[in-house]
Amino acid sequence: MDIIFKEFKEEHRIPVIDILNFYIENTTSAYRSHKVGYEHYDNFLDDSVLSAYVVLYEKDVLGFCTLEKYKSISTFNNTADMMYFLKQEYTGKGIGKIILAKLESDARSIGIKKLVVDIADDNSNSLKFHKNNGFLEYGRLKKCWNKNNKEIGIVFMEKEIFTN
Repeated sequence: MDIIFKEFKEEHRIPVIDILNFYIENTTSAYRSHKVGYEHYDNFLDDSVLSAYVVLYEKDVLGFCTLEKYKSISTFNNTADMMYFLKQEYTGKGIGKIILAKLESDARSIGIKKLVVDIADDNSNSLKFHKNNGFLEYGRLKKCWNKNNKEIGIVFMEKEIFTN
C-alpha cells in the first residue's frame, strides 16, 4: 500500500475531525468525552504544531498525524509530542510504522532528540505498538481521568532519536 502524506489543508477538515470524533465516541484513545466541532481542526494549525499531515491512500484519507512542541518553553525545543489516528479498519496493517517513520524523520530534520507520547493505560494495542517501536515507559498517572464511567490512567513513553 503506497501511503502519501499531505500537509493539512482546508479540504481535510471534515475527514480529520470525523476520524478524531470516532475515537472520542468509541475509545479511550482520545481523551475527550464529547465530540468536537469542525472548528477544532484549527488547533492543528497553530504555532505549537511542527508537522501535521493527513495520511492518504490514493485519494482516501486513512488518518492523520501531528508532531507538536512538547512545551511552549524554548528550553524544551529538543523534545516533541506525537499524535496519530487511523480509521479503525486500517489499524494493524503496518501504516502506523510508516507514520512513525515520517514523524521521526521530520523530528530529526528540525533537531528533535526525544519523542514522547501519552497513552491511556487500557490501550494495550498502542502500548505494545510503541514498545515494539523503541519507546520506553517513563511514568504513569494511575486512575487520573474518567471516561464512560471507567477510571483510566495514562502511560508516558519516550523514544530517543538522533539528529543528522
